[in-house]
Amino acid sequence: FPLAFVAVVGQILFFSLLAGWWGSARIVADVPAGHRHLAFVPGMSPSLQPEASIREAVEKLEGAPFAQALLDSSSQTLSAATAAIEPQAPELLFSGFAPAVLGCCALVASTVQLLNTSAEESSSSEGNRWNVRTASVFLVWASLIYYSFIFAPGFNPTGQLADKALIEKLLATPFDGTVSPLFVSVFNSLGIWPAIYAATLLPGSRNQSPVPALPFLGGSFFLGAFALSPYLALRQYRGAGQADRRSELDFITKNILESPLNGILLLAGGIYLALYALGNGDIGGASLTTAGIAWEGMQPLFRTQMLVHVSCVDFCVLWGFYGPVLLEDGRRRGRFIDWDGNDSLLFGICWLVPVLGPALWLTLRPQLDE
Repeated sequence: FPLAFVAVVGQILFFSLLAGWWGSARIVADVPAGHRHLAFVPGMSPSLQPEASIREAVEKLEGAPFAQALLDSSSQTLSAATAAIEPQAPELLFSGFAPAVLGCCALVASTVQLLNTSAEESSSSEGNRWNVRTASVFLVWASLIYYSFIFAPGFNPTGQLADKALIEKLLATPFDGTVSPLFVSVFNSLGIWPAIYAATLLPGSRNQSPVPALPFLGGSFFLGAFALSPYLALRQYRGAGQADRRSELDFITKNILESPLNGILLLAGGIYLALYALGNGDIGGASLTTAGIAWEGMQPLFRTQMLVHVSCVDFCVLWGFYGPVLLEDGRRRGRFIDWDGNDSLLFGICWLVPVLGPALWLTLRPQLDE
């Protein structure tokens, strides 16, 4: 715990200094004409076309009932609209790469665990947990929280109104094409990730110390890695020789989460969302071209709304953290121990392909001993 505390404090100080150096690189600007994102301006394309359409829209905002725009400090549009712009908050230079940056931090934390599995097993056999894992996961968790509430765009009353409207739309008619298909896929995948983690972690969760699994796994369905990370940091390792027998599992874990049918359903859902995103809303039209259009179409939302921005970061952190969980579950079932060719290939696919890989593991994994 002292090591974890020092790591968290160090991370906070690091980001504070970083904000001072780079905080003026971009600005979030409100157009006084109103208080909503361009996605909701009447007459604008709901899918939000990138820069060219934003510039065109800004020129027409004067008569619009409401609008909000993120303008880069080097943009010609900003120069033309300077009189109508009021700076609000700094944004880090790397904000556009935040999902990759924090996802890579989670990946590094996971790699450290994978390279020191023997230390995990040794600590577990002595009834302890490996403190390096605890510190590294807490470090990423602290970074995620600090970044999301300090530097993520849209953390203001205007952004909250826009996020509320977007959530209502996603819950009512998510696949009608009026919201960026790529974000729709990311948002719904955040409902699949917790189900994957539940099916992977609960078979080794009985009598966990010092914290139980269920509150954190339940919270992850609403808060993703924000809720799950403390459990990943504090739980005891339950690998080879330490697994519960199938007969000792609770009813839901034994009959639902352990069933290959659960993995098949999650895999089918993941495939549908992937095709929907890659086809930019057209399941049968997935291609590199439509994937590029979907990517560009999400950028204005990603750069101005906290819900979209943080959801993408959360997705990448959950992806990065899954490797050690997968390894532990595999070793409970006699896999990923000798690392023959098939084990290495299976592990690589099941970790490196987000959502689809883990769902494939739940479909193919061996059953626990009775």
